[in-house]
Amino acid sequence: MIFCEDCRIKKNWPRATGFPYVGISQSTKCEICNRIGTNHDVPASMLTPESKKTFEEKMVGKAMQEGYKDKAENLVVVHVSGSEAGKLNHEKTASLRSILVKSNGVVDWYWTYKMRVMAQEGYQKDEEDKRNRRTYTL
Repeated sequence: MIFCEDCRIKKNWPRATGFPYVGISQSTKCEICNRIGTNHDVPASMLTPESKKTFEEKMVGKAMQEGYKDKAENLVVVHVSGSEAGKLNHEKTASLRSILVKSNGVVDWYWTYKMRVMAQEGYQKDEEDKRNRRTYTL
């Protein structure tokens, strides 16, 4: 669900666990008041307090967390160029796997996955930038 900060406050919804790094979308329309701007992007199921969820909603949430745990643990970083191109970058993959987003002492795998994807994209972009600098300086 996409909503602005004003609507978040009015509805008393929590911010994303990984805020301000994840859970933000630029130039999107709030689904509540239709304002366009920088908004929160959070799954609707995460907006309901745990105490108000039904048994089924809790089970769906648990299954979602397990699915994102698998996805988060399978993310890797590979070398982009050089003799190692396409091979696993063990150092950066270990660094990637050390990223955890916790809420009340418990790992939130949905936001951990989102954060790791952002880090993975950053690592890949850094490798590409290094490759491009080498290409232009030769």
